[in-house]
Amino acid sequence: MEIHSNGKTYTADNDSTLLAFLKDKGFDPQKIVVSVNGEIAPPEKYQDIVLHDKDSLDLMSFVGGG
Repeated sequence: MEIHSNGKTYTADNDSTLLAFLKDKGFDPQKIVVSVNGEIAPPEKYQDIVLHDKDSLDLMSFVGGG
C-alpha cells in the first residue's frame, strides 16, 4: 500500500501499524510527532494505529537552537 508523508510516497505492508512503519523507515518514534490524516496521533497509541492505503502522515521533529 502507499503512504504519503511530507511530500514523499512510501510503501508499507498491508495492516502495518504506525509504529512498525516508523521503525521500518528509520524514524525514531520517541523524537517525532505524527499527524495521521490531519489528526495528531498520541505516541502511546502508535502501536494501535493501523495504516490504510493512501493515508497521509505529517512527521514533525523538534529542533533545538539558540
